[in-house]
Amino acid sequence: MKTAFQQNTDIKMSTKTYSQSKNDDNSLVQQCFNSSATTYQQRAVLQKDLGTDLLKTLMPAVVNNREIILDLGCGPGLFSQPLSELSEHLISLDASLSMLQANPNSQTKLTCDSHQLSLLDNCVDLVFSNLMIQWCDFETVVNEVYRVLKPGGESVISTLLPGSLYELQQAWQVVDDDEHIHQYQSLHTIQDCLANMNWKTVETQTKRYTYYYESARALARELKSLGANAVKGRSSKALCGKGKWLAMESAYVKNFADPASNLLPATYRALIIKLKK
Repeated sequence: MKTAFQQNTDIKMSTKTYSQSKNDDNSLVQQCFNSSATTYQQRAVLQKDLGTDLLKTLMPAVVNNREIILDLGCGPGLFSQPLSELSEHLISLDASLSMLQANPNSQTKLTCDSHQLSLLDNCVDLVFSNLMIQWCDFETVVNEVYRVLKPGGESVISTLLPGSLYELQQAWQVVDDDEHIHQYQSLHTIQDCLANMNWKTVETQTKRYTYYYESARALARELKSLGANAVKGRSSKALCGKGKWLAMESAYVKNFADPASNLLPATYRALIIKLKK
């Protein structure tokens, strides 16, 4: 009898591959997350706050333990413990082997491309995905989530929307016209995509999170430590020179510094999505 996965604690490499062009597009993102596996846990403030809010949307629906929960884009396992407490079996899945090696889940770990999940159809009771899908092709990944969910199964997903890090983006616009911030899909595009799928119910909620930093460089260091410094479509691959950095920092302080503390805000616009098959 086939099972959803092979039940042991070894990290399993998927034999599935996504199209080469997509792999090329995502190679920078995967490289950034691989390099941040050891620093992610300490710096993941937004990820912890948003993931906690995502978990709260799930709680009313979890009266009885789910048999199988998939933590999609699990990273180093920020939510492995609470998810394992809600399930008989937790699958931690990520494209980054380094992230999985840092993940404390003692049940099943899978490394594969989220665009082609190495799981059987209709095998998972719940999919939990916190701040992963913004790095992917949204429609492809959500279709895969639908495929692996059992009928009646649910998925809770968080992502970021345009307007995230707008302070940093506007500060860079004073310097040049290059891309310095990841371009997120609009709420309208996401909602249209979901409306054209076969989900039984779709619920969305927007939230805003703001954090404060001593300098723009402190924010940049945090983004790098999280692997969130990958920017697709950036024309210049070289590091920015000192002059550009100073000009950007000056614009950030001038336009956005808090008058009382002189700290710099960094704002994120988030979307929480709850789906039922």
